[in-house]
Amino acid sequence: MAAIARVEVGRFDYDLIGDFKFFKNGVRPTVVVRLTDDSGVQGLGQSVPVETWTYETVESAETTLRHYIAPAIVGADPADLAGVHSRMERAIRPSFSVGQPLCKAAIDLACYDLWGRQSGRSASELLGGAKRDSVKLSWTVQAPTLDSAEQQLALGRAQGYDSFNVKLGYPQTPQYDIALVQTVCRFAPDGFHWTDANTSYDLETAMAMAPKLADAGIRALESPLPPNRLRDYQALKRHGALPILMDEGIVSPVEAEEFAALGMYHGIAMKVAQLPAASGFALRSMMFVAGLVLWVAWTMAYARRTRMAATVNAESTAPPRFTGVDLLVLLSVLVPMAAYVYGSLHGSWGFLELGAAFLIGGCVAGLVGGLGVAGTSATFNEGMQSMLPASMLIGVARAISVVLADGKIIDSLLHGLASPLEHVSPVVSALLMIPFHNLVHIPVPSVSGQAVLTMPVLVPLSDLLQMSRQVPVLAYQTGAGMMEALTPTNGALMAVLMAAKVPYGSWLRFAIVGFVLCTAVGIAGILAVLWGMAG
Repeated sequence: MAAIARVEVGRFDYDLIGDFKFFKNGVRPTVVVRLTDDSGVQGLGQSVPVETWTYETVESAETTLRHYIAPAIVGADPADLAGVHSRMERAIRPSFSVGQPLCKAAIDLACYDLWGRQSGRSASELLGGAKRDSVKLSWTVQAPTLDSAEQQLALGRAQGYDSFNVKLGYPQTPQYDIALVQTVCRFAPDGFHWTDANTSYDLETAMAMAPKLADAGIRALESPLPPNRLRDYQALKRHGALPILMDEGIVSPVEAEEFAALGMYHGIAMKVAQLPAASGFALRSMMFVAGLVLWVAWTMAYARRTRMAATVNAESTAPPRFTGVDLLVLLSVLVPMAAYVYGSLHGSWGFLELGAAFLIGGCVAGLVGGLGVAGTSATFNEGMQSMLPASMLIGVARAISVVLADGKIIDSLLHGLASPLEHVSPVVSALLMIPFHNLVHIPVPSVSGQAVLTMPVLVPLSDLLQMSRQVPVLAYQTGAGMMEALTPTNGALMAVLMAAKVPYGSWLRFAIVGFVLCTAVGIAGILAVLWGMAG
């Protein structure tokens, strides 16, 4: 390839639509770089420094590019990116970070553009080829008032957006942040929404906010802390209320690798599988119906095989009629549920409020039902006694997950299980993803937590093997979803079995057949995608 002969640097500011807290004058300042090779072919790159977001300003970016980096890269081959990076690092040495990353990003972009024009290929072809023909975008909401938020949401919807990224943190208060995300989630209840605090929270605030954001319907928390607060990021990730994403802290592959090894984040500011929310809906609906029919059929067959003779009580009478007292008891159960739904949408209610609502509802039901204070208390105690062993099991199951996560055992398991998938055919790899998820779900009984852990590993693997990204999604839903019915670390399952007085071994003998039948449906769905019968 022809070498870089000339580097030009210039300032270019463009107008903004709406308000944005990082920009004070209604424009976005940038620095544009133009590389020209010996043959006159040109490539463009851009640096977009924001002083309140990174440590680089538009003035520092312009002078650094013009006086330090530009002279260093003259004569370099734009296709030799490692050589270009080495030249830039000799000019501006890395320290804790890559050193002036936004300046170097402009050169990186310009090199790809120039290399592509020299070789007649697009940037995606230089990077290995496009994996999809479209990318779903989100609309950013940065609103100092709820009224302006509603205006921005309406503008976003008018432009065709149904998913929103919500800016949180200074100068907004945590109370306003909660009200803002509730407004967004009410406006678009079916969208994929995540929040971005742009490193403005401290650990205490982030710990308090994460479960409230999750209750409101937020799917991930981006850049909550300054990126150099390594132990705080580790603690927040262990907290587990929301997937933690990083953005401005990841300025090169070095930080991405090191921060991941330290257990600081779940992902880098992107949707886990980057598939539209309703993609594959028809196929998954058919799989759901097929699985449901098979499980019900197996349950009926098992019931016929194990049916016991009915016992008739000679003193039995006709069933009692539904009375007004029964209605009041029923309402005392339903009202707390309705109150919790309202509170979660409008008042940031969580599990504590849910427990309190049902406690009050249970007491009211006992009093209305004629048990009296003593009878209600006695009945409540009996119910608590029956659930105490189940609660202990939930705690033990959670303890197993904590030990495996904090001991970094899960990371080793993921690596050991995923590595063999790279060395087999795409069909075999796709089908092996199901037992992969089966095994991972034992130490990670949370389906959402498992998605965050495994999909960043399996989605790129599916791209590498040229498989549709629907394949790892279906494998996850089959493997993790069906293991919910078997794994002893699923505290809810063990609690239900304990309350119903069903031994785990008896349940396992019954459920394993339904598990196999539904897994077969999952395999059929994956093969349908692989063979082009569904997408």
